[in-house]
Order: sequence, then structure tokens, then C-alpha cells
Amino acid sequence: MKKLSLALLVTLMLVSPGRATASTSSPDDLIAKMKSALAPLFTENDDYTFSDLTVTEAGGGYRISGNATFFQISSVTLIATFPNSETMARFELQFPGGSILPDAAQQKLARQNFTNRIPADIRNVVKLNSLYLELAQNTISTVGIQFLGTQAWQPVSGISAKDITVDFNLNNPLSAVSIASTLKSNLTLGEVNIAVTSTLSSNPNDCVLSGEIKSLSFGNVLTSIGIQKAPEWPDAIWNLAMQNGKISVVPFAKTMALSLTSDFGEVEFYINGSTVPTEFMVGVSPPSDFSFAKIDPNLNVLDHLGLKNTALVLASSTQKTRLSLFRKLGQETEVTRGLTLLSLYDISAVSKELQNMIGKSQLLLRATVSNNPAEMKLMASLDSNIPLDTKKNVILKNVNFTLAPNPASFTISLGGMLEVTADKRKLLFTSNIAVDITNVELSIQGIMNGTWDRPFDTNGVQVSDLGLGVGVTFKAMPIPMPTLQFKGKIRVGNPASPAFAGDMTFALDPSNPTQCMIDAGFDQILMSDIVKVVQYSNPSFTVPEDSRKTVNSIGITDARLTIVPGITSVTVLDKVYDPGFLIKGKSTIDGYATSLLVGISSAGIKAGASMTGIVYDPYFSFTGALGKPDPYFNLTLSTTNPKSSGLGYSGKATALKLTAESEMMLNDNGFILYMNGKIFNLFEAKLQIAAGSTKDGPGYAVKATMDSDLQKYISDVASAEIDRATKNSQTAFREAQTTLTTKQKEVSTLNVEIEKQRGIVKAERDKDCEKFNAASAQVAKDKKKVNNLKDDIDDKEDKIKKLAKEIEKDPFKAADNGAKITKLKAEVVSLEAARATAREVLKASEKVLTGLGKGCDMTPIDLDPRVASVITARETADKSLQAAKAVVEGTGAVTTGSLKATKYIVQKGSTGVVTITYAYFESKLNVADGGMVSMKVKGTYAGDPIDTAFTINLASPKETVEAWAREMLK
Repeated sequence: MKKLSLALLVTLMLVSPGRATASTSSPDDLIAKMKSALAPLFTENDDYTFSDLTVTEAGGGYRISGNATFFQISSVTLIATFPNSETMARFELQFPGGSILPDAAQQKLARQNFTNRIPADIRNVVKLNSLYLELAQNTISTVGIQFLGTQAWQPVSGISAKDITVDFNLNNPLSAVSIASTLKSNLTLGEVNIAVTSTLSSNPNDCVLSGEIKSLSFGNVLTSIGIQKAPEWPDAIWNLAMQNGKISVVPFAKTMALSLTSDFGEVEFYINGSTVPTEFMVGVSPPSDFSFAKIDPNLNVLDHLGLKNTALVLASSTQKTRLSLFRKLGQETEVTRGLTLLSLYDISAVSKELQNMIGKSQLLLRATVSNNPAEMKLMASLDSNIPLDTKKNVILKNVNFTLAPNPASFTISLGGMLEVTADKRKLLFTSNIAVDITNVELSIQGIMNGTWDRPFDTNGVQVSDLGLGVGVTFKAMPIPMPTLQFKGKIRVGNPASPAFAGDMTFALDPSNPTQCMIDAGFDQILMSDIVKVVQYSNPSFTVPEDSRKTVNSIGITDARLTIVPGITSVTVLDKVYDPGFLIKGKSTIDGYATSLLVGISSAGIKAGASMTGIVYDPYFSFTGALGKPDPYFNLTLSTTNPKSSGLGYSGKATALKLTAESEMMLNDNGFILYMNGKIFNLFEAKLQIAAGSTKDGPGYAVKATMDSDLQKYISDVASAEIDRATKNSQTAFREAQTTLTTKQKEVSTLNVEIEKQRGIVKAERDKDCEKFNAASAQVAKDKKKVNNLKDDIDDKEDKIKKLAKEIEKDPFKAADNGAKITKLKAEVVSLEAARATAREVLKASEKVLTGLGKGCDMTPIDLDPRVASVITARETADKSLQAAKAVVEGTGAVTTGSLKATKYIVQKGSTGVVTITYAYFESKLNVADGGMVSMKVKGTYAGDPIDTAFTINLASPKETVEAWAREMLK
């Protein structure tokens, strides 16, 4: 290309005017045409300014170069290319390092911020490099913009991207602009550089760096992302050479995928750099004729298992398989951290019975691969549940199939959750089932998960650590399960602080789940602990206070606790268990050894035991009732009816020649026994026998409340004896009673006459006194009037003297006080006249009073002769009355008791003089056995209440009752 100066161009034009006009233009024209071509998109001075422009010939056309400031960026170099003098074909700008394309320029070029298409991580490491325009017939058809990387970038941790180039093409920028962008780079993966490209769009996820790989090492890939070889990983895998593959990196998601081929088959990598640490998964898909011995000679045992569609997976953590090579397995599965083997296993070829049981013909197995085959276990998860009995009461869920290819012990087993239905409850066991293919048998072992709370709705009971072990055949499906027996632990009472705990056995017949039982053994269980069990469900439940010490003293040794649901007995291994929540064992109650049975329920506690007979010879015995030789111990502690709570013996008691069925009630103070019947074969009685201990014979005390037959006997015998002893007194009493009646009438008549005479005398005296008293009152009244008038006169005269003294002291008051004095003197004159009249009236009233005498007669009325004579007659009659009354009411010659009885018999007859309504005695039993007791009686004697006691011989009572009757007459 030849550079032309402006002077030479002018000379040529002058020498050859025709040629210059046809084929050349001046530099100014070309520059003007360049600016004109830029004008539809750029504005001079606003968007750019040019300087140092040079126009040169180039290839039959022209080229303009120079410097520019573009989009406020200075030191920009430019090149404009003209194929001829009329048309500009290309315009290119080179920006200095570190330049950034302003947002305003992006809006002018594409009406949007198109650099946002570059993912943020890449945008931070690239800068603006160049911009070019392509023109067609002087019209801008394309704008090209290029960015270059200024430093390396890690799209995924451990993977370096260098030599980054981002190209944008803005097509049709003057109308409906469209944007196309491409990213190119060289990735360094291990020791290999890989050229990758990607298209960019408004969606950052569309940025995918893709490239071709010629060769790569398995270990180098993992080392580059910071993964070190684990000792158990076979060297053949780590050193595996791979070739002819592809790479795909998604920077925005921080993921990378590789697919290659190797001697072990297809290989796929998936690496996720968005996590910390980096997550990865590598899959190797060997061909069908692959031998595991290539990986490690020790793994040749896997070549003879019948595995097919095998895959090897190395994963950084437990995750779902996401590589395309797993599609040949027919399903997606989960792999764990480390090197995992996945393969399909043909169950039907191994055992038709096993296939029928698990319901699958083939399984996808997986195992963690190591160079030690003894440690390997191939496992599969089954989606189906496996019922192990006809009624589906034993079901294996969440089943895991396990194949252990250890040459020394090849085993197949099933693991999972064994669900056992017991009394409508679901018990879950982490179980392992060993499969014996040769003998078609299963060996089942399991441990229950968690705690079985309230088995069979038995509150306050918890079962834990249940272990199951049973062997069955699986030739037929469902499996005919035998009675299952479980070993475990039991806690009874409040779970936070159990009353007692121990080991237990739980039995279940899967064909009939109601045939369940729990059986536990304990060295000792205290009744106080059983009370705590009930209190856990019913906090208000208490033992009666008077029996608390006795109840708490009861212990059960060699105790068996059984829980059987339902209402019928359960037979397990030819042994029958009674229904309910029961405790059986040896016990000592009140000093007597026995076998005790205790029942526990929400209603409380009930216990019973056959006891040894109680004998205190010859006074007392307590034996069995209803034909049984021994009495029976009963304990009832009720939560619903506390009044019904108690403990004691049921049996037949004999005392005081009386034999009757009875209850001997125990408490902290000893025992109390009640019995009814005829004592000494004579009298009905209600007996209470008590002592501090059943073994304390001398301390036995008896209290007896006698019935009506003894009460009537005492009444009749005593009344007859009193009637006999009072015959003479009865005759004397009747005579005195006749005299008393006559004289009472005479005295009553005289009393009436005395009162009559007293009234006559009193009336006469009252009339005379009335006149005297009236005259005396009048004299007093007149005297008072005279005295009052004198007091008024004296008062006015005092006032007159006072007014006169004031005039003497003050003559100026003479006129006023003189008038007052004159008025007061006139009033005094008037009062003197009134007093003179009052004196005359007083003299007249005093004369009348003097005429009536000295006053009233005050002599006692009974001294008046008319009254005194009648009183004397009454006194004579009263003496006879008092003599008769002394006989009727009692004299020194007749006792009080005898008189009371005499009166009653004379007035009401001899029957009922003694009536007994209550008879009671207390005594030591050995004393009362002879019949002599102190009988306390209540009733009436001659109509009056009695509450007394006397000694009676109940065996021969007549003489003692008569003696008591005679005592009452004293």
C-alpha cells in the first residue's frame, strides 16, 4: 500500500483532470464519507471525536487510520476501509487495555445493556478490546464488539479458564437489531488444556462451555477439584486413562460434566462447584463381558454372581444418581459417599421361592467397593411390603435386600422394619432376616424401635428393647408363622421414675393377635410400688389412712407379672395365662405365708390369697367358709369408690358358742371382725372382735350389741321381781293416795274463801284511801301555786332595785329606767292580789284534808277477823293433806327406788316397770367366754330413763337379772 500526501493528490488532479474526477476523491471527501456512514449510529462530538487522521491507498481502495475518543474513552485507534472512493466497507476501533463499554453506548448500539449476557463471574475478568462496523452500500449491517480476558477464571473450583474471548454481533443495528454472542476459552483440567466455546444469551444458564477431549486421567480430574485418593479405592480406577470425550461446563450453576471412553467402559463425571466442599459423582459403565478382576484380583468373586448392567459410581456424598449411563439400569437410585457398585441381580435364577416372597424377579443392587471382598455387601431397597403371615399381622416394610459375596461365607439377607400387630398396636422392629436358599428357610432377628407405651391399653406400663428371634420356612406364602416370643424390658409406673422394672417375655400368635401375653419376673415387688403404678393414672388415688402401713408392708417375692388382653385366657407353649394385668408370687401377710394374686386396673387394685386358719383355742377360731378349709385374704383399693377400699380375710368365725361367716378386716391397728347370731345358744347379738394382731389371743376383745330377745328377757324378769318385792308398799300407797285426794279438795275450797274475804276487806280500804289521797294532792297543788306567785313577786322587786341603782350611778338613765320601774311595780301589785286569793284557796283545801283524818289503814289484811278465821281452818286441813302426801311421795319408811316402782305399778300396772331398749357389753374374749359380763343397758325404769350397767351371766341369766332388779329398789 502506498501512502499519498495531500499535495501529491492535488497535483495529480490538476495534471489529469479527467482521471481524477472519475476515480479519486480528496482525503476530506473520504473522511466526510466515513463520518456520513457513521452518522446513522454515532454522532460526532457527542459519541466521538477524531484526530491525526491519515488517508492511504490500499488494494485499489483507501484506508483511513488515526486516533479517536469514542464513548468518552480516549486513546482509541481506528481503521476505516474503502474498497473504492464511494463506499466504506468496514470501520474498526481498538480500545486501550482495561476499557469498559459504557451503558449509554450499549443502549445506542443495541437499545439494551447487552454485556449483561456475560455471566457475572466472567464479566469481572474481561474488558473491552475492539468494535467494528460492517457496511453494505454505505449502510451499517453489523456491529461487532469483542472483549478479552485480563486474567484466568475458575468456572468450577479447581478448573481454570484462560484466553477468554467474548464476541458480540449486533445485526441490523439501524432497525430491528438482533444480538448474537460467543465465548471462547482454554480450560486447564489437570495437565490438559481444552478449547471450549459457548453461546451467550439473556439467560445466564444458557452459558455452557463445551469442548472436545482427546485424553484425560481419572485421578487428574478429581485431583484438580481437590479430591485425594482414599486407601480403599482400587488403584486401577484412580489411574484409569480416558479418551475421546466431551466436556460441558455451566459457569452460572458452577457445574461441569465429562463423558469419555476407557478400557473399563464409558465414563461420566458430574461436578458441582456451588457447594462447599465441591460435590461430585463419577460413573463407569463397564461392558457386559467386563471382569472385576481388572479392577483388583481380589474382586473376581463378583464375576460369578450373575450381575448384569453393571455400573461403578464414585460420589462425594449420598445423592441420587444423575448420570445418563444409569439409564441402562432401568431406574434411578441413591448412592452413598465413596465408590459404589450398581448392578441388576436376577432373583428368579437364584430362588423361585425368594422371588415369590419379595415379589420381584430382579433387583438393582448396590455396594461400596473396596479391595477387600469380605467387607462388600450388595444391597437393594424394595418398594413393596412383604407380609410374613396369612393375616398380615407380621409385615416387613422398607425392605433392604443384602448379598454378601464373601467367599468364606456367602449370605443373602433381608433387612428393614418389621411391623408386628399386637392388640391393634403396631410394633416396629429394626430387623434382619437371613435367607437360607438351600433349605428355603428364614432366620428372623429384630430389635423394637422406641418404647411400646401402654401395651394393650395398660396405663403406667412401658415395654422397651424388645428382641425377636425366630426361624421359619418360606416354601409357602404367606409364611405360616409360629407363636412369636420377644425378650425385652418392662417398666411399670411413671416413666420418669418407674415403680419397678425388669426383664420380660412377650408372646404373640400372628394368626390370632388377641392371643398375646406379657410375662415378666421380679425378685420382689412391694405393694407400695403397685400403689404408685395406679397413682400414675389416678394421681388422687390413695390408700386408706388407717391401712396404709399394713398395705405398704406387703411384699411379693418370686413375682411374675403378666398382662393378657381381652377377657379370655391365653395358652402359650401349653401354659395357660389368665386375662388382665396380674402379679403372682409369694407373700407374707400379717405373719402368714401365702401365694398372692394381685390384679391392677384403672378401677384400682385387687389382691387375693388363701390363708392359714386362725385359732385361739378354745375361745376363737377363723377357718374357711362355704366348705373350704382355709380363710381367704382380700385386698381392694378402689379409685372409683374409695369407701369400698379395705383389706381382710373372708371365712367362718366361732366365738361365744356362735359360728357365722364373717369378714375379718385388717388395718394398721390390728383387725376387726363382725358376726351376728345367738351367743351361748340363747341370745341374738352383733359381735365385734378386735385385737392388735391376729396372733395376740389374750388381747382379743369382744364388743356385743344385744338384740331384742335379751332386752325383752331383762325387761320381763326385772319387772316381775320388782312387782313381787313391792306388794306391801303398793297397799299403803293406795290408802294415802285416797286421803290425799280428799284433803286436796278441802284445802282448795278454803283457799277460794280466803281470797274472797281478802277482796272484800281490800275494797273497803281502797275506797277510803282514794279520798284521802285526792285531798292531799289538792293541798300540795295549792301550796305550789302560792309559792310560785311569791317567787314571781321577789323576782320583779329584785329588778326594780337593780334599775334604781343604775339611775344612781347614771342620772341620764332616769327617764328610761323610771318607766320600767313604774311598770314592774304595777305588775307586783297585781301579783300580790293573786297571791292573797291563792292563800285563801289553800286554807280551804287544808281544812278538807284535816277532816279526813291521819291517812289510810295499813294493818295487814290477813289480820282482819273475817280473813284470819278462814286461814285457821285451811291450816288444819293442810296438816292432814301433808301427812298423806308424805306417804305418796316417800317417807323414811319407804326407799326411793321402791317408792318409784310402787307408784308406777299402782298407776300403770306391773308390766313394763322395767323396759330395756339397748344392751351392750365389752370384755376380753377369754373372760366373756364364761358368760359373766358387765352389761350396759339403756331404757326406762318406772317411766324414767336409765343408763346403767350390771353383771349378768349370759349362760344362766335369771338370778343375775333378779339381783339387779332388787338393787334398783334400794
